Amino acid sequence: MTLTIAFPDDKREALEHFLDETGGKIEDCLAESMEDWYRKTVPVGVRKYLDAKWEKECGAPPEPLKAPAPEPEGSTDAPSWEG
Repeated sequence: MTLTIAFPDDKREALEHFLDETGGKIEDCLAESMEDWYRKTVPVGVRKYLDAKWEKECGAPPEPLKAPAPEPEGSTDAPSWEG
């Protein structure tokens, strides 16, 4: 899936400049942010369902992009594939 957003060119160029200094990429930062948003917003039961569906279709659950974000309030379980 591709997402398109409006963002001022001068801000994007500045962001790319400073990310280049650390070897970062805008796409990676956005993907990590989306993963955080997903984990903070989508209830754990839905994430478990989607992980099981992914595993059935692809043979393994998707790997998190980085350390998981805190669970949504009231959520007690984490998907079993996470450490």
